[in-house]
Amino acid sequence: MKQLWHRIIHYTERLRAKDGHGYARCLAQRNFFHAMGRDCYIDFSVNVDEPYLVSMGDNVWLTDDVRLLTHDGAISMLSRATGESLRKFGSIHFGNNVFVGMNASIMPGVAVGDNCIIATGSVVTRDVAANTIVGGNPAKPIGKVEDYLDKWRDKQDPFSYSGSRDKEMVLVASLMGGAS
Repeated sequence: MKQLWHRIIHYTERLRAKDGHGYARCLAQRNFFHAMGRDCYIDFSVNVDEPYLVSMGDNVWLTDDVRLLTHDGAISMLSRATGESLRKFGSIHFGNNVFVGMNASIMPGVAVGDNCIIATGSVVTRDVAANTIVGGNPAKPIGKVEDYLDKWRDKQDPFSYSGSRDKEMVLVASLMGGAS
């Protein structure tokens, strides 16, 4: 019954939060994770098995359908099949300034350093060194964050807008060649 009540509260908070920043603040107030820094973004669709085994620094972004797996279900299945008492759990640690792209999975026992980017769809099975971009299945280093920043600093377009409707009009005019 207690779990049901927590689940109802959890979904109510999702409805009240306007975006991932608001949702992250709600989770921080409830001490949902083992530790959580400031200015985080947690999408409503993030899936976390045991949030008490997850810690994150400041400015961590977990986007659509990210999965944080803190246990190995295959070991549980084999435990039943063999009659042995087998379990596998591992914590997940995120440093500061970490972005995790859509549909990425972080496996048990992984630590992600400061200033990292995990590409969309990646499966992270090993620790990620600071200032690294990883991608793939299994995720491997594909670049350095500073090189990524340099690339996009050179390609900045002078978009100027205020508010979501103005943003749409400016971006459509600039990138699509006219009004929608």
